[in-house]
Amino acid sequence: MKLLRVRIVRLALLSVWMFLGQGCLTTTQPPSAVVMERSEQGRPPWVESIRAQEPQSERWFVYQRSGLQRLELGIRQTQAAALASHCKLIAERIRTDLRLLQSKVAGRSPSSDEVEFAGLKSESVAVIEETVSKISKSDSCPELELKDVYWESVRKISSNGSETSFSVYVLLRLKPIAFDEVLAMTAESLKLSGQAELMPLAAETMQLMSTGSQQGSDE
Repeated sequence: MKLLRVRIVRLALLSVWMFLGQGCLTTTQPPSAVVMERSEQGRPPWVESIRAQEPQSERWFVYQRSGLQRLELGIRQTQAAALASHCKLIAERIRTDLRLLQSKVAGRSPSSDEVEFAGLKSESVAVIEETVSKISKSDSCPELELKDVYWESVRKISSNGSETSFSVYVLLRLKPIAFDEVLAMTAESLKLSGQAELMPLAAETMQLMSTGSQQGSDE
């Protein structure tokens, strides 16, 4: 009987030790990153969801860089890099728009989470990818305009200590008339491919251009 009591006490002490040990591991684990300072009171909506905030008559783009050590220099470098990347940003937007339009053509509910071109054969997808690639490498893409800048001071905490750096977000705008030119070129490229299943997508692309030019202005 005495031996049984000793075993029960030992098991109870072991359970308490394991509980406290797990509690310490959970509560003392440091966060991976903490925002220390912002250029505004809160994150602008366009940082979180650019398409949800974008006016129907315009095209907005967000360029972001992290791990910057000097704020003023980091802002200038990020702005310069954003403007220099305008062809790549426009090409990525064209690819997203074509993906959403193809979902519509295929009778599916368009979703920004869509990663494939619904219902298209590999030959047609190759045409789209080639078209997008040409835009990204073009020397004659429309220029983007700087619209806004937002930054955060971020402290990263690890077992080796903490390190503070800056993250900078740049909002850029493309005039509707300029984006219409890219859409028209994209639609023409799809038509010239000779792929019959791309003709509806080319027509939808032109319609997107017409809608944008009617509802917006280039101011």
